[in-house]
Amino acid sequence: MMNRIENLEQLSIEVGEIFFGSFFLLIGIISIGIALIRRGKDFKILVWLALWIGIYGIRLLIDSKLVLLLFPIYLIPYFKFASVSISYIILIFGLLTWVELTQGLIKKYLIWMVYIATAIAAAGIGSYIFLNDANLFMLYNNLIAVSTLATFIIIIFFKNLSGKYLILPSRGILAVGISVFMVEALYSNLVRFLGYKTIPLFGWIGFTVLIFSMAYAAAKMIFSNERKLIEIEKEMETARQIQKSILPKHLPGNNNLSIAASYYPMTAVAGDYYDFIEIDKNRTGFLIADVSGHGVPAALIASMIKVAMQSLTDYANDPGKLLKVLGNILFNQLNDQFVTASYLF
Repeated sequence: MMNRIENLEQLSIEVGEIFFGSFFLLIGIISIGIALIRRGKDFKILVWLALWIGIYGIRLLIDSKLVLLLFPIYLIPYFKFASVSISYIILIFGLLTWVELTQGLIKKYLIWMVYIATAIAAAGIGSYIFLNDANLFMLYNNLIAVSTLATFIIIIFFKNLSGKYLILPSRGILAVGISVFMVEALYSNLVRFLGYKTIPLFGWIGFTVLIFSMAYAAAKMIFSNERKLIEIEKEMETARQIQKSILPKHLPGNNNLSIAASYYPMTAVAGDYYDFIEIDKNRTGFLIADVSGHGVPAALIASMIKVAMQSLTDYANDPGKLLKVLGNILFNQLNDQFVTASYLF
């Protein structure tokens, strides 16, 4: 009877490993696909998160005896090696995911943890290869994981620290995910310490809650960034239209010249500007100006040149005087910028 119960328990564990392993692997593959399609600013966070989830799923699958039955027996040692390697490497992908979600000192701290975890992983995998000991360095691996989670619990539960070190908009969701995962980790370690069997389902659920809380927070951050980018693009388009409106709409007529003009700014808005002063049918003044820098600040200075030029028509036949007065008008407005201008008459 006891053997039957144990067999049923083992079977339930095997089924759970296959189910959750397949689920996590599928989520990882989908996330990688989304990252490759998007190829935007948030590419790295999607890749690290996908790899973190995906290799966790792979480890569950290769730890399942039912899955191993599908492969030739001579491959079993390689699956064991893969399982040990993933047990060490998975922390690195988790840390890299957190690196993309943090800033300031915590980001630097996590980068150092990545280096340390990589060294521990290399040592742990090496000890398995040469000493056949999979757990020689696992304690150090677990210490990094626990200390990192503890750090994030402190940061997330204090709003001022979250605002300073996290770039995530969803503290509450993250707090739930990390708390559930930490409770499960403490439970599993305590049960093992007391000599009892752990319940694998709790570990799978804990990791699921953690991953989905992070995925939710990351997705919210990504969509928030996209909304901001859309708003910025709209504002830039408005600025571009405004800048376009300050350029001469009509070319001056001149009996002695054929005049044409084209304007191709390097960015959506820029500090390049030209203007004409039509003195009479035989004489025309040409101004070409270039404000230092690019973007909206340069475009604003260009619009100031437009306004200033409207008051300088009396100096149209005196280039030196016109440029001097124009310089005096702009001098107190430029701050750290400058304008290079030529006026031909």
